[in-house]
Amino acid sequence: MNFSEVYRDSVGSVSAAARSGSLVRVRDLIRSGHSLDVRDNRGWTCLHEAAAQGHKGCVREILRAAASSSSLEFRSFVNATTHEGETAMFLAAQNGRLSVVKILLKAKADVNRQTNDLSCPLYAAVDGGHTEMVKLLILKGAEVNRRHTASCWTCLHQAVYKGHREIVSLLSSVCELEIGTITASHLCLRPVRTNRLPQDPYRRRSVCGTLGPSDGASPLLISSQEGHDLCVSMLLCRGSRSKLSLQRRVEPGPSARRRSVRTTHGERKNRTYGVSSGEREREKKKANKRRERERRKEDMQRDEEIEEEERGGES
Repeated sequence: MNFSEVYRDSVGSVSAAARSGSLVRVRDLIRSGHSLDVRDNRGWTCLHEAAAQGHKGCVREILRAAASSSSLEFRSFVNATTHEGETAMFLAAQNGRLSVVKILLKAKADVNRQTNDLSCPLYAAVDGGHTEMVKLLILKGAEVNRRHTASCWTCLHQAVYKGHREIVSLLSSVCELEIGTITASHLCLRPVRTNRLPQDPYRRRSVCGTLGPSDGASPLLISSQEGHDLCVSMLLCRGSRSKLSLQRRVEPGPSARRRSVRTTHGERKNRTYGVSSGEREREKKKANKRRERERRKEDMQRDEEIEEEERGGES
């Protein structure tokens, strides 16, 4: 069965009305007793149709009817999945339907539910470049460090790959920057291999490891490879540890040359090309404090924006 193409003879009456955005038709069909839980060949219900198309009036009407229905379990209906594991929340986030996502969040929709291919609403919003959607989902508790799809990338990996600068700025303030051990310094140290890096992030070839973060690639490496200079700058400014790797120009491993340097206090520390472990720890603490301050400031701004939008909607 084809789960991407809808068969007309399998679509329920309420679903067809919801897809067209006819609120009057949806309301009349519900009142006349038509079921809300009829699924087409893709496993879509009327809620999936309305959410994907961004018809918020239809979404409200369907949720209101589902909440008052004795034959439906409301939470299960809101988080119902298609044959590909997609919820109404996922489809709305994927298509940038911000107002619909807000309605679904009030209905306690699961913001972290994964699809069959391990995607999720936040990853779909990042992939589509929907900045405001990403802000809202992060504010509502979306998991930012989880790995997704066959690439095993996080949302930050996908954002830097696509070159969505505003989203990279958002995610870099809340994500782990060094998910992976291969850094941009490897590209500087291995210019010959750089030319052989695969263009498709989903391919699994061995070159400095592979591009999947499970094999060591960091967001900084990916943004460097794709030539997104501003994304590279953002990651470095956020305190990516790869900044130190670039300064050292050293390839990690047993062959890394180590030497002992006497400090001004007469102590001896093992250093690798002039950067000590103590210095790395201090840099890390400073970066963490800076990210925490920026995160708090952005959270306050997002709360104010959402409150203003809700007040505007109520008026």
